[in-house]
Amino acid sequence: MRVIAFDPGKLTGYCTMQFHQYDDPTIVDLGEIKFDDLTDGAIRNITEYCTHCIVERAVLTGRINQDKVTQIRATERIVFYWESIRGKVQWINPESKKLCRAVPQFISGDHVRDAYRLLDAWRLMEDTQYIRETFD
Repeated sequence: MRVIAFDPGKLTGYCTMQFHQYDDPTIVDLGEIKFDDLTDGAIRNITEYCTHCIVERAVLTGRINQDKVTQIRATERIVFYWESIRGKVQWINPESKKLCRAVPQFISGDHVRDAYRLLDAWRLMEDTQYIRETFD
C-alpha cells in the first residue's frame, strides 16, 4: 500500500511511503512544489502509484491573508484531482503532527518535513490491522 501526504500552501510539501506487511514503511518520494506548478498533471505524476491520500486541513482561524488563500486553493486543487479520479481524501488536523516522534535528518525543507509528520501521525493513528488487511 502506497500512501501520500500533502502539506498544502504556497510551497506544497509531499511525502510518499510504501507500507509493507511485515517490515517498517519506506519513504518512496518526497519534495516540494510551488503553487503555480501544482497542476493536474503534476499531481497525477506525484500520486501515480498511491492508494491513499492524506491532506492537512487548512487552518481556518485567524486573519485571512494571501498565504491563507493560497493554502486553501492548493488544498482544493489536490482534493479536486484526487476525488475526481481516485476516491476519497483522508483529512488530518495540523495538531496531529505532534504525534510524530522524530523526522529523519535527510529530510530537508519545512513543508516536506511537515508532510512527513502528517504521514507518520496518520500511520500511528490508523489501526495496524487495517493497514495489514489492505495490501494489494
